[in-house]
Amino acid sequence: MSIPLVSVIIPVYNCEKYIKKALKSIANQSFDDYEILVYDDGSTDNSFGIASYALTRYFEPKSIHYLHFLDSKNKGVFQARTNVIRTSQSKYIALQDADDISLPNRLQKQIDFLEQNEDVWCVGSHSIKIDEEGNEIGEMTYPPSSDIDVIKMITNKCMNPILDPSVVFRREVFLEIGGYSLRKDRKLVDDFDMWCKSILKNKKFYNIQDKLIKYRINLNGNTLKFKKDMIKQHMMVWREFMREYKGKQE
Repeated sequence: MSIPLVSVIIPVYNCEKYIKKALKSIANQSFDDYEILVYDDGSTDNSFGIASYALTRYFEPKSIHYLHFLDSKNKGVFQARTNVIRTSQSKYIALQDADDISLPNRLQKQIDFLEQNEDVWCVGSHSIKIDEEGNEIGEMTYPPSSDIDVIKMITNKCMNPILDPSVVFRREVFLEIGGYSLRKDRKLVDDFDMWCKSILKNKKFYNIQDKLIKYRINLNGNTLKFKKDMIKQHMMVWREFMREYKGKQE
C-alpha cells in the first residue's frame, strides 16, 4: 500500500456524542489522498465502539486506510497526537478534534496551499463556532494570514494566532523542531509552545482566511474546565519565548 499524502489525526477522550460526526466530516472531504488515525485516549464511555463502527462504515467502502488505537490510560491530547504522528509516514499531518467538524473543502484547500508554498510549515484557518448541539453561535476570524502578522500577534498581544484543530503541517518539520514538549508545566498549551518554538527556528505560518472547520464550544472541554491553569501556562510560555526572541533580535 502506498503512503498517503496526509494523515488525519483524531485523539478521542469521552466524545461518544460527537465522534461519529467528526469522522463523517473527514469521510466527506473533497480530497481523498489520506489515511485516518484515531487514538482512543483511555475513554470511559462508548467512544471506542462508536468510532470503530463509524470507521468501518465510512472508510472501508472507500478503501481509505485507517488505524484505531486504544490506550488504557488517559495521557492527554498532545501525548496522544505525538504517539500517532510517530506511527505515520505521511508528508502532512492534519489535526482534527473529536468534537469538531471539518468542512468538505478543508483538506483540499490546505494541502493545495502547502504544496504551492514550500516555505510554509503550518497552515491554519478561520472557523465557525458551534455549541454542544451543533448550532452556529459565532465565528473565529482573528487568525491573521501572513507569517509576519502571526508573529506580531504573539509578540505584541500575547495571543495564540493559530486555531490548533484547524491546522495541517509538515511532519518532517514537526519532528525537526521537537514536536510537542509534553512537559507537565505546559500540558494545556503545548500547541502555543510549539508555535513559539517554530518561530525561534524561523519556520513560517499561514492562516487561510476562510472558515474551514466548525469549532465546538464544549463545556466539558479542557479550554473551559482548566481556563485559569491554561492562562497561567500560556503566560509562562510567552515570557520564556519573549526572552529568547528579543535576544535573537539584538
